[in-house]
Amino acid sequence: MRRAHRRRSPLRGGWAGRTGFDRSAWEARMATRGDMGTEAAAGLPEPGEDGTHVTFCHICEAVCGMVAQVSGGRIAKLGPDRDNPHSRGHICIKGPSMRDVVYDPDRLLRPMRRVGGPSEFEPVGWEEALADIAARLRAILDGPGSEAVAAYLGNPVFFNTLHWPVVFDFFARMKTGKLFGPNSQDHVSRMVANNLLYGDPLRMPLPDLADCDFLIIVGSNPLVSHGSMISAPRLREQLDAIAERGRIVVVDPRRTETAERFEHLSLRPDTDVWMLAAMVRTLFDEQLADLAFLDEHCVGWRALRDALAPITPALAAERCGLDEAAIVGLARDFAAVPRAVAYSRAGICRGRFSTLANLLLDALNMAGGKFCQPGGSMFGHALTTGSKLKGRPPDRLSRVGGLPSVISFLPGVAMPDELLEPGVDRVRALFMIAGNPVLSAPGGEALERALGGLDLFVACDLFVNESNKYADYILPTVTFLERAGATTLTFGNMLAPYLQYVRPVIEPQGDVRREDEIFGELSRRLFAATDVPVGEEILDGHIRIGAFGNAFGERPDGLTLDRLKRQPHGIMLESQSREERKRVGIKHADGKVHLWGDAIRDELARLHAFRDDGALRLFGRRHLMSINSWMHNVERLVRSQHPTLLIHPDDAAPRGIATGDRVVVANDYGAIEVEAELSEAVHRGSVCYPHGWGHDGGWRRANGAGGANVNLLSPTDPAAVEQLSGASLLDGIDVRVALAATPACPADGKGET
Repeated sequence: MRRAHRRRSPLRGGWAGRTGFDRSAWEARMATRGDMGTEAAAGLPEPGEDGTHVTFCHICEAVCGMVAQVSGGRIAKLGPDRDNPHSRGHICIKGPSMRDVVYDPDRLLRPMRRVGGPSEFEPVGWEEALADIAARLRAILDGPGSEAVAAYLGNPVFFNTLHWPVVFDFFARMKTGKLFGPNSQDHVSRMVANNLLYGDPLRMPLPDLADCDFLIIVGSNPLVSHGSMISAPRLREQLDAIAERGRIVVVDPRRTETAERFEHLSLRPDTDVWMLAAMVRTLFDEQLADLAFLDEHCVGWRALRDALAPITPALAAERCGLDEAAIVGLARDFAAVPRAVAYSRAGICRGRFSTLANLLLDALNMAGGKFCQPGGSMFGHALTTGSKLKGRPPDRLSRVGGLPSVISFLPGVAMPDELLEPGVDRVRALFMIAGNPVLSAPGGEALERALGGLDLFVACDLFVNESNKYADYILPTVTFLERAGATTLTFGNMLAPYLQYVRPVIEPQGDVRREDEIFGELSRRLFAATDVPVGEEILDGHIRIGAFGNAFGERPDGLTLDRLKRQPHGIMLESQSREERKRVGIKHADGKVHLWGDAIRDELARLHAFRDDGALRLFGRRHLMSINSWMHNVERLVRSQHPTLLIHPDDAAPRGIATGDRVVVANDYGAIEVEAELSEAVHRGSVCYPHGWGHDGGWRRANGAGGANVNLLSPTDPAAVEQLSGASLLDGIDVRVALAATPACPADGKGET
């Protein structure tokens, strides 16, 4: 029997004993729900009752606290929760705008069945819809089999904690492994780097902003994204504090909102990998690397050092369009500040060498001795210990191109081929939950053809969009204001650990249902399931068995779902030590960071062989109002948005382009016509256009917002994307640009007219 020992309570203040617990007893309790406690904190209004309701914003990782004023069963106003200890009254415009989504006249409030071409729908009852879906799906499972079924799980429902157990249970019962999502358009290369470095794709070090004196931001615009992969609602205040006591340098091809506020180092799109490699080499060449730290915490660093020898600062400067002195000086300054860290996000996750770039950024933190140090990089807090993904190899390869799945999700670039390419394993049935890959992923035109040819296409969504307008059925779902939720899915990215559970603010509108209700019912119809998971039971179990939980009474002061419910504004939890987080975060058997291996060797060889032909390079940008394309039907968000192609005056002049001109942006994969805007904010030799525009669905305001689908220019050939991760090439795409009046864009890759 384990011996109990004293430790700080996982809740702020108090003490508790910590021992192991009997898993069989836990399973028995979970089955009976006999230890769940009361349903809600005393004194809170019921969903839809008049009064003040506490909730939080589910749109991004910041999960800012909100309060909703309900009158007559409707939300009258959404505002900041000033009693929320996590966000402390902070909120951006997106959260309050969810009221407009709830009551949008274009929102779907009844199940819809397609009766003709795209967007031609009629209302249908739930019973008729579910019966037909179950019968048609059963015929596919009995015929071609589970390999003919796939799913696309979109971003808007990512933070829906309680529905995931039921949704994944449904697909597990079908034994389908073809899952798609937005990962490969966002952070899949970061996950592959995590797995190489730490042995777990879901464990990523975060910057210790509270103690940092020097922050290098590479390919991220946190004043717009609110951090992305960091849950820190008052991020602007933290960045300003760092700049006041030290320094922030933003490395980006555009002078972003964040770069405008701090220091900016501009470079050619998709060349960050060269700069990072040269910086790591500089630390070794100038004896600035912390060798003792590397010996203690890392393996393979000598092999990495030797492999980076050919990447001199001079070579990197040439590739990046930087001064050599800027690269060397930045490396020296980084090494000289004890409390320093380099941080990156989507800007280095969607290029030709994205996995290598992410790995080298972490190697810079390692070589500088910044890992798990105050003010450096550190793992977040784990709600539960032990990932089922530990060291997990790819589950499968795509049928065309052999691209790997990562955490069970296949790359988006493989999706059209999986639906179109003939064969016994061709996808014939697709479930799409809150997704719009026609706009958000490469190959939109091919995907439209594929979606129209499916035997069964079922979508769960709020609106008719560019993708689900081809569905046989659209099943209307709830917004996060019409369901319960918890902040558990962002927990590992929180700089300060925090948990909150919220009840629905209002009852579901019209005849809509939660995703867990829909897929639970399909499991019962298709598989006669009597053991469909209950989201709150799973959540309660995760809380109890984790580092902050009560282990079903064996840590009396620990957390339970019932205790969390009694704190409607949420609970700040006691931070774990850096050493404890390191122990939990590194899953390699030797407990060390792995800086070398065959995959790293091969990617460096590919980098050395790559040749840049000097073409204009297209990259993306985001704006706070329009960062979430599924909210483009909200007037208050899109009325100020006017998507334009930013082009440097030096690149515009030889092409005869002026601000306001219509131009064609083209390459071997597609062409779009957009409006040009001359700007010195972008690096010479590059152009910049925002994602998510060019709507043609059932949302009238979004359709009128204009713009074009920039992802039509993204490579759709599986051989053209990074083979290690399958990450879509969205930043650094070679393009040609010419006036729209020009008969054709030049074929020399430069775009001169």
